[in-house]
Amino acid sequence: MAEPEEVIVHEGWAANARLGILGLDLERIVEVVRIGELARAQSTAFDPLTAGGYDAFRYRVRAIREAYCPLGWQVARPFGLELLTSADGSRSLLTRAGTAGVGIRDADPQPKGEIGDGTAAAVENAGPLLFNQKWFQVQGLGKPDRETWMLLVYASRKVVRSELSFGAELASGRVGRWFERIILPELDPNDLTPKRYDLQDSDEIAIDVPVIRKKRA
Repeated sequence: MAEPEEVIVHEGWAANARLGILGLDLERIVEVVRIGELARAQSTAFDPLTAGGYDAFRYRVRAIREAYCPLGWQVARPFGLELLTSADGSRSLLTRAGTAGVGIRDADPQPKGEIGDGTAAAVENAGPLLFNQKWFQVQGLGKPDRETWMLLVYASRKVVRSELSFGAELASGRVGRWFERIILPELDPNDLTPKRYDLQDSDEIAIDVPVIRKKRA
């Protein structure tokens, strides 16, 4: 059996650089996550139990479209799936809640459903792309030519972690392989004040090592 491909993990300065190649940027994407968490924080004990998660999802979808549609990205809703698609159609973005591994470099994060999206879209050269309430799944072998990136968000009372990641494959409704993961800065759920991320001056990142790689176990 062939050795699994390496997962490319981008953090800090490298994350911002990779987002730029995708036509995105770290400050806007982090702001999308922050807006979603502000919406989540508005729910109370008198709301339906799903209100916080749904509102976080809803406002992330709105915020990412408001940020990037003026820059040429387009709203797409294949089969009711809420996507943002690049102007050239080469990549799409969606957002989901994620498991506790989101935003941790050596973990294996998985998406989970905050809402039901209907089912089905197609990814060129990768077979059918299936979504349901709990899982994202791509059925097909190899890296698809058309990329679907997921903005995953894990929120607890102590921390909000997020990443924008590109995965594929198939195991029991799980993402069986991640090709790339872009780790975003953590947020404090008790302090969602907007911050400016000047990563050129970050002490945490070695600029001459922009990509950190790890092999899947």
